[in-house]
Amino acid sequence: MFRHPPTPIFAAGDIAELVRLGHLTALGEDGTRKLHKRRLNPFADREYSDRSLEARSTTDPDAFVAIPDQRISKATIKYIGFKQEKADRIWYQWENWPAMEFPHKLEWAFLDYVLEYIDCSRDVYEEEDSAWRDAMDSWGISLDLQDAILDPLFKEIREADTCAEWVKDSMRMRFRGLEVIRKTSQDREKALLDCRSQPGVTNIASDD
Repeated sequence: MFRHPPTPIFAAGDIAELVRLGHLTALGEDGTRKLHKRRLNPFADREYSDRSLEARSTTDPDAFVAIPDQRISKATIKYIGFKQEKADRIWYQWENWPAMEFPHKLEWAFLDYVLEYIDCSRDVYEEEDSAWRDAMDSWGISLDLQDAILDPLFKEIREADTCAEWVKDSMRMRFRGLEVIRKTSQDREKALLDCRSQPGVTNIASDD
């Protein structure tokens, strides 16, 4: 079995503070945590300002989004756009893959490995949505990602590339998004530690 080092999305100190505030849930059996949308990235507080920070995942689930706890994980395969059954299969194969020679590039090697499951021999070049649906179904792409790619608003742009390339680009974008969430969490932890190092200060977060 291929063993790799942990690739956490959330910083330990940030986890403790967000859980205390009710903005992050405990790790679920599916390998994800539910994060308040206003804590996704540096701009999310403004983007989702209509969502109260008093919201809780149990009473206002729309204010939260499930985020993989580890960037290299089965949860990430599903997060970037594969159906659960396909994610299970890809993850099993990954765990039985030989060890990498360059561990500092491991996360992107993981993504490249996952994207190999998009069989380009079944790629679609025509404009019909039904043909794109058939191709994406054959690759085990989630309905959520299918709908996003086939949004009528993007029809003219979509015709500039093939179905497989749209799927891969969309998955790369979601994977990069996890790095933004990670960096945001690390920055929050650093700010928290810096503030707590000052006399008389215990935390910097607010429920307001």
